[in-house]
Amino acid sequence: YVWNRHAEKLGEDGEWRVRFTDMDNAPYGREVHWSSGFAWYLRGLGEIFSNYTGDSLRNSIYRMSIWANPILLVFALALFASLSAGRFGPLCGSVLAIGMISTASFYEGFLPAYPDHHGITAFALLGLVFGIAWAGAGWVQRPEGKSFLVPRSLDQARHGMIFSGLGAAAALWISGFSAAVIAFGIGLGAILGVALFSKKADSEGCEYHPELWKLWALVTAYGSLFFYLLEYFPNHMGMRLEVNHPLYALAWLGGGWIVYEMTKWLLARQSSPAPFPWKKLIFPVLSVIALPAVIILGGDKFYTLLQPIFLGIVGNTAEALPLLTRMKMGAITWQIAFGYFPLFVLISILLMCFKKSDAASKGVLILLCTSIFVVTVLQFRQTRWGMLNGPTYIALAGVLIPFLWSILPKLRLYKWIGAVVLVGTFYLFSMNTIRGMAASFFHQYINGKNIQVGSGQMLALLHRDIAKRLIASAQGKPIVLLSSPNSSCLLSTFGGFKTIGTLYWENADGLNAAAHLLNAQSEKEALNLIKKHGVTHIAFMSWENFIDPYFQIIHPSPESGVSLNNSFGQNTFFNKKIPSWCRPVPYAQNFMTKALKQDVLLLEVILNQSPAEARFHLARYLRHFQDNPVAAEMMLKEVIEIDPQAHPVRVELIDLYITQKRFKEAHKQITLAFEAIPFLDAKKAFANQVAERLEHEGAGDEASQIRRTLIK
Repeated sequence: YVWNRHAEKLGEDGEWRVRFTDMDNAPYGREVHWSSGFAWYLRGLGEIFSNYTGDSLRNSIYRMSIWANPILLVFALALFASLSAGRFGPLCGSVLAIGMISTASFYEGFLPAYPDHHGITAFALLGLVFGIAWAGAGWVQRPEGKSFLVPRSLDQARHGMIFSGLGAAAALWISGFSAAVIAFGIGLGAILGVALFSKKADSEGCEYHPELWKLWALVTAYGSLFFYLLEYFPNHMGMRLEVNHPLYALAWLGGGWIVYEMTKWLLARQSSPAPFPWKKLIFPVLSVIALPAVIILGGDKFYTLLQPIFLGIVGNTAEALPLLTRMKMGAITWQIAFGYFPLFVLISILLMCFKKSDAASKGVLILLCTSIFVVTVLQFRQTRWGMLNGPTYIALAGVLIPFLWSILPKLRLYKWIGAVVLVGTFYLFSMNTIRGMAASFFHQYINGKNIQVGSGQMLALLHRDIAKRLIASAQGKPIVLLSSPNSSCLLSTFGGFKTIGTLYWENADGLNAAAHLLNAQSEKEALNLIKKHGVTHIAFMSWENFIDPYFQIIHPSPESGVSLNNSFGQNTFFNKKIPSWCRPVPYAQNFMTKALKQDVLLLEVILNQSPAEARFHLARYLRHFQDNPVAAEMMLKEVIEIDPQAHPVRVELIDLYITQKRFKEAHKQITLAFEAIPFLDAKKAFANQVAERLEHEGAGDEASQIRRTLIK
């Protein structure tokens, strides 16, 4: 929901591009370098809803953000189904449509109430990959040719390359490195395809056109440059290489030219020996290596993710862990990671070995499979790269299944068998989605009561409830929150307040500040940092509290006397050693904390409260919300010993005794409290109140005694 906040802030100070946010790294804020397109889209939906309903812009953006990505999915379905049906036939359009709504790594980005850029990234990457298949990966057959996958005219191939280039440019704008990974797989697959199949493809009447790769590279590079200028020109241009930049366009241009020169050379070698084009590859190679070279030479000045805080975080976030590690942890399975899609890769490999398959089609299949292979290698290194496999698998299935149908014998029996296999395949791939996602959403939609929610949904609801409690405790004052990275993101979005550390790469300073604050080695050090950042509230939760990972990152080799056990976060949350400048915010255990097995501790920073006040509020918290009346009684007695006139403290102790039916001890404290009250009316009101409390607990004789002795 951070995108909602970005959309809401658009136009402030005349800036309509997402370049700054005050949501984290308080009180300074931070830069933002994500593409503004998705924020513009959310703002547009919010403006439309607000105009028609009269609701506030903030509420309108949040309401429409529920349906923002499903709307995009409908558009993507219509676009790809119609274009693919026109190029490869209705079966291809159907396969793509079914794949888009049944492939978890694709449709998850389009789920309702998930306004994030992952869906539109998958949309653009599918366009990038499918456009190459549309173009036949560079092969063109004669108009009377019978190859299913290969275009029958050069114009048709050009259209595919242009479509792919536009998708690539959009992908670079949204997620530059994701597009670069797919592009590497495409380039490698194109060169392999020509090396393995071009000679036979030529004999079958298919001509390879290396110049198509130059068109592809130019369209992408110009598109990338256009989006860069749209995003940054003229006031924000700089060397931020984590996102789209002219160096990405230059690298893409160089990569396209490398594919052009290499495939051209491989074709030339078929007829006669040809010298390797060393000189022609110099500029393209330099263009490609310019981007990584500048990143390496510039270090974290140009590429923030090289900062130690992010290098440490990589090993402490689930999506950055190796796939096999996640599997050993039981967090993911082979089925979740890959589904049944590797079957399509296996079938493609078998078709490449099948002599009757035309060679140019094999070239298309090996290109698509190579892209999948590159992404899968990265997925084994870091699980998060598996999100890119959705578009590549869908593109492969979209052309492979119609291709298999086209090579079936014309006999009706084979068509019936093919139809049964096709229906079975659709069932196999879609049932997990229907059971695991669609069915649960449908039941939630139709059931007005007793709605069952998943753990992820409940976690979001818990954060929303905590944010509501924090707002109530602030009594209208602005909140600056210290919490774990993920909780900071959720709580600030639901509550609309500022935080310190979220995991956005632009927030290196905020993450460092949060790490040092939660692992301050003394209360004094923690207090100084809290004052520096203006923290008003602290929220601890068992879920991904990040105290230990933060410590490991900032203290890889701790000095003598520096330890996790001494850290502010560890002592406060786990040991419940709450500093005198913090006051617990009452938050009772509820069905959400119990179901999720979460311990929650909310604190308000009260800089001017006395130690006695701090211990009184802590005692009340221990009694009412931690079910620890013994510790609460000890603290209350300590405060009374320091200040015998502390009437609220004595009243709390009286209530504790009455609750535990320790009426003699309660009577003693009642008498002392009564004597300390200066005004007669107040004395009588207090005595009546205590008497009623005793009667409620079944102590009628004690209540009568109070009335006889004190009120009289």
